[in-house]
Amino acid sequence: MIYISKHNTKLGSIPSISLNPFITCGDLICKEDCYAINIIKHYPHVKHQWTQNYLEYKYNSSLFFQFIYRWIIKSKIKYFRWHVGGECSDIKYLKNVILMAERIKNVRFLLYTKRYDWVDNINIPDNLSIILSMHPYIKEPRTNLPKTFIRGDLRAPKESFICNKLCINCLYCWNKPKNILFKGH
Repeated sequence: MIYISKHNTKLGSIPSISLNPFITCGDLICKEDCYAINIIKHYPHVKHQWTQNYLEYKYNSSLFFQFIYRWIIKSKIKYFRWHVGGECSDIKYLKNVILMAERIKNVRFLLYTKRYDWVDNINIPDNLSIILSMHPYIKEPRTNLPKTFIRGDLRAPKESFICNKLCINCLYCWNKPKNILFKGH
């Protein structure tokens, strides 16, 4: 079974799908203070759902994305977020995220990632925002893609948008943003 979240505290009523960060984030250094790992440590049902999503993708990636596609079309949503927790598990997954945006042009999609090398020099549809998640211990890549920083990170440009609202009340990140400053999790 594939689990799509229809609501959470930060996103409000914007649906999302997540994958288990223990599995999908691999060797990323930020795992030590990851909010998504803290979520699955405290909420076993979330760990089960995010792990199940990963297993469904690995078992049959075509069916996984077909399910999400049909769910989005049926739900008539306007916004969707990839990964409150977890990361694109492989480049094929990322290509399917892009294909989904190309196929459903009336929905705005959002993907944060630390897979900088995977998103460098790719064609991103207008309705998909890919934002690089900067972690204080990860070297900042040279790219024109927007980035998120945690408050206190000296690399954050002074003109960064300060995130302090519920996503559903703002939607800045879904609309081809510039750099963003988060308070942290």
